[in-house]
Amino acid sequence: MFKNVYTTRMSGNSRVLKRRFRAISAKPVKLKGMLAFICAVAIFIVSTFSTLAVAQFANESIDYNIDITNNGQII
Repeated sequence: MFKNVYTTRMSGNSRVLKRRFRAISAKPVKLKGMLAFICAVAIFIVSTFSTLAVAQFANESIDYNIDITNNGQII
């Protein structure tokens, strides 16, 4: 009696029905989600390396010599 209630006439065996519901509820990883994750990681890596490259160029400073004079004498 109880097995017939749980099977809802889809199958005569409750194990088969449990296996079906388990297969339906176990969703595979979607391709779009994986592609979005890969794109996000790629953008993060590119932005990190570009920031480091710009920081290297910014460290190249130009040296200036400033002469301060007081009554015609360089201090």
